[in-house]
Amino acid sequence: MVFALRDKKFPRFSQFKHLPKILNAKERWVVSGALILILIIAAGGAARFIYRHLESRPMSGGVYKEALIGTPYLINPILATSDADRDISRLIYSGLLRYNDKGELEGDLAEQFELSADNTTLRFTLRSPIYFHDGEPLNSEDVAFTIAAIQNPAWRAPLWRSLQDIAIETPDPRTVIVTFKKPAPSLVYLFTFGILPKHIWGEVDPTIAERAVWNLKPIGSGPFKFKGLTKSRDGTIATYRLARNTGLYRKAPYLEEITLRFFSDFDSALRALKERTVDGVSFVPPRLYSKIPTKGFTAQTITMPHYTGIFFQDRKNTVLKEKEVRKALALALDRQKIVSEVPNAVATGVPFIGDQLDSGQIIFPPTYDPNESARLLQQAGWTQKDGGWYKNKQELVLTLTTYDEPTYLKVAEFIRDTWQKLGVKVKLEAASKDNFQREVLRPRAYEVLLFSIVAGALPDPYPFWHSSQMDDPGLNLSSVRAREIDALLEVGHSAIRRDIRESNYAEFQKQLLEEVPAIILYNSPYIYVTSAKIRGAARELLFIPSDRFNDIEKWYRRSRPGWK
Repeated sequence: MVFALRDKKFPRFSQFKHLPKILNAKERWVVSGALILILIIAAGGAARFIYRHLESRPMSGGVYKEALIGTPYLINPILATSDADRDISRLIYSGLLRYNDKGELEGDLAEQFELSADNTTLRFTLRSPIYFHDGEPLNSEDVAFTIAAIQNPAWRAPLWRSLQDIAIETPDPRTVIVTFKKPAPSLVYLFTFGILPKHIWGEVDPTIAERAVWNLKPIGSGPFKFKGLTKSRDGTIATYRLARNTGLYRKAPYLEEITLRFFSDFDSALRALKERTVDGVSFVPPRLYSKIPTKGFTAQTITMPHYTGIFFQDRKNTVLKEKEVRKALALALDRQKIVSEVPNAVATGVPFIGDQLDSGQIIFPPTYDPNESARLLQQAGWTQKDGGWYKNKQELVLTLTTYDEPTYLKVAEFIRDTWQKLGVKVKLEAASKDNFQREVLRPRAYEVLLFSIVAGALPDPYPFWHSSQMDDPGLNLSSVRAREIDALLEVGHSAIRRDIRESNYAEFQKQLLEEVPAIILYNSPYIYVTSAKIRGAARELLFIPSDRFNDIEKWYRRSRPGWK
């Protein structure tokens, strides 16, 4: 009938309103069902289209609050030794190079960098323009000044010895040429340290540089700049605020501000996380993994070249000069029992992990053997009586020092109890977290130290084990000298061919287990927690904890929908 009312074969839309009048009840139900089905299919198709073609796009704005353990003291890229100092330095300063989220070296301040075929010359071309946070331009003179400061012993920079054998040229404001006295392919990996502004630090006496106000209110060129700080009643820094650097030489960060809060222990930091007063915790010890709140937070377990060991200072206790004593102490320890006390830890005996060496030449230490320990002591002239070991009327007594933190203390107590079962008397000292760097590590004020080392990107053990690095600002925590170890490290440090380098490092591992300047116990992953509201923070690999901020400009809290 509808079609009969007009000449055209298809009715006008207005004519469809008469359709219910000519349909019976069953037909109306069928038509209604068909229309509903069509609408559902159309809505589903539209939803799928939107889902596939719409994405969440980062927006500028928002504040990220992170809990850190410890107190900042030297927010200076060439002086920083604590994690808190290095973390803030990474946010405020920029280096010539940095690591991307795949662990690959890439330019940061440097637009280009090139290592010569003979591994003796490294040429950097700086981006342009680059400005410090106070508006002053950054150029090659600032790079040369920073390297010269590291090379000056008066600055007491940890990289001092590593950069001694290089010369710097700055032919123009954008070019830096680094020349090595001998081939050193591994040195390129060191140029991630932040660059200091010459116009500020050039006026500072290096002998008192640690007391300069710029260590707490720094001027850098990085993605964030100093905004303010608050102090507790005891004078320590409680919070530290950073503002986005809108004049960054690369894309400016999305986050408007970062607020760092400092805690004396990990439990307090996790409580702040549960109370939502912070958005993240810089590091969570494996023992506290189960206390991380699961709802609304993301815990990342990240691979990092990091190992825990026992380091001997034979200058503080002459008993430790005897290799047989050090070997006996090593054989008395059951690493598998130790790692059972540390969740996610993996027992090891050498300062390499996983695939750090392409050849896979990771050597395992001798197995636990307390009977051999006793035999070695007897062989060295020690006599057991009255529950102890004596030699020339001297009793074998050691002081074991560690960081005042539950995991370290638990492992230290196990070590003490194990050695005392052997008959070696052990005094246990827990050093304060606040003064650990200044009062224990830097002056090497210990006989036996239980501590962890973050080895960095390249498997080059030279800075941590060569005898030239024994004293501050060197990084070798042991004072046991071994010519064989030094010789192997020197060849490996300068070798151009990878196979030669790795062959030397395989032999180095054997000598390390033979000479026992330290006892490497285990390595464990780095655990980092952030709020699920903070996106863009995921990483698969870190070389040092502060590397988590390498892509901080990609982190965001706010977003808006947009078409792909």
